[in-house]
Amino acid sequence: MSYFPLARQLAYFIANNDIRSSLYQTMTQEHSPGMLKDIFDGSVYKELKPSLFSNQSMDDLDLAVSLFIDGFAPFKGGNSKMTIVHIVYLFFFNISRYKKKNMLQVSIIPADHTGNLYSFLKPLMNELFILENAGMEVKFPNGSVKVKVHLLLASGDIAGIQELIQHSGHNSTYGCRQCHIETVSSISPAGRGNGRYYTGTVDMPQEGSDDEFKNGNEEFGIAKATEFAKLKSFHGSSFFGLDEMHLIGANVTKKLWSMISGDFETDVNTTIRLPKQKCLKIGSALVESGRTIPSSIFEGSFRGADVVYLRSIDVSRKAGLMRSVDWIMFLQIVVPTLVFENLVDIYTANSEQVQALMSLVIRCTLALLWEIDGDDIANIEENLHVWHLHMMNNVDKNMYTVNFHYLRHIHTICSKLGPLRAYRFFKRHIKQRVLPGANAANIIKRQLLLRTFERVYGEEEVLDDAEEPENFYVIQPTANIENFENDIGEEFDSGNESEEGAESDNGDSSDEEGDEEDDELPSVDQVELWDIQFSTLDAFSKYNLERYVKKYWHNYFPDNRVRRSTLDQNIRVGKRLFKIDTIYRCQEFASTAKKMDTLVKLRLRIKVGAWATYFGELILFFTHTYEGVKIYGNLQMTKYGTSPRAMKTGVPYGHRTGENTSRSDKFYVVHASNIRGYAGLLKSSLHPDRYYVVYPEMIPGDITLGKISKI
Repeated sequence: MSYFPLARQLAYFIANNDIRSSLYQTMTQEHSPGMLKDIFDGSVYKELKPSLFSNQSMDDLDLAVSLFIDGFAPFKGGNSKMTIVHIVYLFFFNISRYKKKNMLQVSIIPADHTGNLYSFLKPLMNELFILENAGMEVKFPNGSVKVKVHLLLASGDIAGIQELIQHSGHNSTYGCRQCHIETVSSISPAGRGNGRYYTGTVDMPQEGSDDEFKNGNEEFGIAKATEFAKLKSFHGSSFFGLDEMHLIGANVTKKLWSMISGDFETDVNTTIRLPKQKCLKIGSALVESGRTIPSSIFEGSFRGADVVYLRSIDVSRKAGLMRSVDWIMFLQIVVPTLVFENLVDIYTANSEQVQALMSLVIRCTLALLWEIDGDDIANIEENLHVWHLHMMNNVDKNMYTVNFHYLRHIHTICSKLGPLRAYRFFKRHIKQRVLPGANAANIIKRQLLLRTFERVYGEEEVLDDAEEPENFYVIQPTANIENFENDIGEEFDSGNESEEGAESDNGDSSDEEGDEEDDELPSVDQVELWDIQFSTLDAFSKYNLERYVKKYWHNYFPDNRVRRSTLDQNIRVGKRLFKIDTIYRCQEFASTAKKMDTLVKLRLRIKVGAWATYFGELILFFTHTYEGVKIYGNLQMTKYGTSPRAMKTGVPYGHRTGENTSRSDKFYVVHASNIRGYAGLLKSSLHPDRYYVVYPEMIPGDITLGKISKI
């Protein structure tokens, strides 16, 4: 095996002044009450804070980390298998903690370790005990800092965690590591031998106690105590968390598609099975939608972050090529659209299985959000219960695998540890057939050296040269967004502010009223206009730009000053727009990729106190002093429900021509702050000319679709 000392890696990291300052800010930051944005908002951290994280200062820090363990094969078809151990700094927020430079790889272990994983983990466990008790002192040129480190989470795939807790495994009588559910024996779907399944009862089984991990409990499958239970930060079954990439991605959604496509050797009742021809059409529609769902839509052009996107893979023929992240996107985007429409076609929108499947999608998608609150957790639990009852009462018991059961624990884990988030690492680099263990160690050594060099010499992450703007114009957050509900008065006289515009096309959205009463306003994040040039309104007369700019300003002011005045003809035009971590493109300066990457989700004010969701294409980015988007028409929401009188809304769709147009489309000028993110079009596999409007973190029923007549 190879081991790379944790303390030494931490010391190099903490010696960086900027990083040390960031650590202090993170560990002392107050969080919004009621909102769960991170592990520090969960009940576990709050309970541990008085004893382990109470006294934070720039020269005395208590830091939180997590451990992830995963077994893998370095290449397909080979016999070599390994286990890699990662340490993640929890003091970085959100996506930042999953950047490669902010993760540590401490060990590469041979997978064949005769069931005694702790003999290989002993160096790490020794360091963890020292770091949480005595800590260490990190010295640097202008001072030193005392640091203690506490492990808050040890997670991984089911097999890896099974070894960490000395558990008999998910194929035993009590196969859940979280609770005391008693499994049932049944013939496997493959027809070869019996397996253990988790149908359970209406109520949740009793949760395992902390003492079971500290002392062992053979009755419930824990052979002996886990070493992690000796840590001060140990908090019972939740200490081992739930990894959504293995759980929701590689297992639940993959199994779900097998239930839909009927990919079993025995006759199994899944209640959601589709004929082979429909499955083939779903796969074809995914491939055909490749141009209208480019990867950049779901990547969001994130700078310096790992990305998730929907690949146009024919899932009906090549499901084996799907990765965990692909399966997650499949659940969020394809199941509530293409799978939904075909299930409705066979079983009707009022069927119990359609309701149950949409409940599963809602529940999993909520669990995948970066921010959730108490209402979301209650919603997760409620929707999960609908799916559980359907599985328990209607589906053959050999479909109810351990992963479907673990879904029942997600709301509890979220309450204790905050929202679940994806985790990725670079095992794809380890492909050498000769001495793969040594090669894996060399890969990690190289990564450690590069990261240390970057931190010592202060290298900053930058965009690739191809993405760097030649010049840019910073548009500061404007006060009119916050004062939009009130009389603006003379605060915005001519020349006082510069406003961002984008040409966009939305139509009347069926029977939806489109009035969403809430206090949510457009974001006021700093926006940058990239690759700018000076121009005039007349130069874009093909869009009738002056007319729409005048309408935009008239809507902003409570009087008729705009109609009585002459607009300044000068504008700044940009080829790209940068907002938060996303680079947007417009049709006027299209990207070289022959894919649609200009469709976005918008939030627009339709009257005082009311906002609604629209979808439109970005035509042009520009700024205009005093002081464009094509809003999509003919959009409506899918509907389903067990009662015709209480139908629920699903996701937006509309009919588009082969040139992606509709007679209901409408040009409109909006502020860049109204842009809520990219969107894409997913072609229907059942209805001609129907396209579903899809977007990242799409949750059925989460938007009120606005009528085009309201704007």
